[in-house]
Amino acid sequence: MLRRITAALIGACVLLMSCALAEGHLSAEPSQDEGKIVRIYESETLDFTVERFEYDGARCYLTRLWMQDPARQIEKGTSTWRKNLMYSSDQAKKLPVKAMVVINGSGFVSSQYPQIPENYPGKNSEYFNTPLGSLTVTNGEVFRNLEGVPFYGITLEADGLHMYVGADNEEVLSHQPLQTWSFYDGCVLVREDVNMVDHEWQFANERNIRTIIGRLADDTVFVLTVTAKTNEGLTMVQSADWVIEHLHPLWAFNLDGGPSSALLVRPNRTGALKTVYGNIVKTVDIMGFCELTGE
Repeated sequence: MLRRITAALIGACVLLMSCALAEGHLSAEPSQDEGKIVRIYESETLDFTVERFEYDGARCYLTRLWMQDPARQIEKGTSTWRKNLMYSSDQAKKLPVKAMVVINGSGFVSSQYPQIPENYPGKNSEYFNTPLGSLTVTNGEVFRNLEGVPFYGITLEADGLHMYVGADNEEVLSHQPLQTWSFYDGCVLVREDVNMVDHEWQFANERNIRTIIGRLADDTVFVLTVTAKTNEGLTMVQSADWVIEHLHPLWAFNLDGGPSSALLVRPNRTGALKTVYGNIVKTVDIMGFCELTGE
């Protein structure tokens, strides 16, 4: 059975296997509405499940992942710096190892989305086809370091994923990040079970398709993919409240969403990545969850 997933989810998996079903129903604990496990994968180094449920008219996918060594099993795929954007599925093909789960990552600046934060120096066009965030690190190489502009975003470090809230870039770099992902400053959702969203920010109160990532106390990672069904998704305020109530994360961060959202899953080691949701527009980078190299 899955070793690092919560007790409620383990119980659901036991029921699935005992009934010899490929898909099964969760209890109402995660979502208020009846959930359904649509993907299960288990190995010595990686376990994950993908659960589909509905909440306030939005269809959602909750992906939970346990990795033996996150620093080696989380990979960042990117488009070419300042040159182009790429579909998430195409970025996944560039990864050094096969990713079992892929999600879209950072927000970005482009000719279609030219806005940059007021505290970014220079012209908008200087940031085209690059991610948002005052600090950009890819495979240990620093591509951007905006002096005096604090960092809001996610890093991959030796012990896994971390979230930074308005940190000095040099402080972040002192932890020797392997990768970074970022979006707008206000995209911090939850820290230590506290809703961090600015409730007065219009963007935070607009329903939208979302990709949210977070870390739980048992060091598992979750991804909440919010899609549209009978409405236009969920607000950031709603999303933060939901993950606090049902997951109690150490932290949660709102990655790029809307048409940029992507959730791709490989059914087994030899199968191709399948799109569970999204992957309809080109993006700047992705996050891939992989087996250990050589496993």
